[in-house]
Amino acid sequence: MFLRQFQYAEDNYMLAYWTSDPKILSLYSEPICIAKEEVG
Repeated sequence: MFLRQFQYAEDNYMLAYWTSDPKILSLYSEPICIAKEEVG
């Protein structure tokens, strides 16, 4: 597996597919973000 740093241009993808999904975020100790403004 190769890991790379996320790019700011990918924020819509991340928000749509995993940062707003409670099932996925329950595996991490990160807050669930519904809007771009919440991502820090």
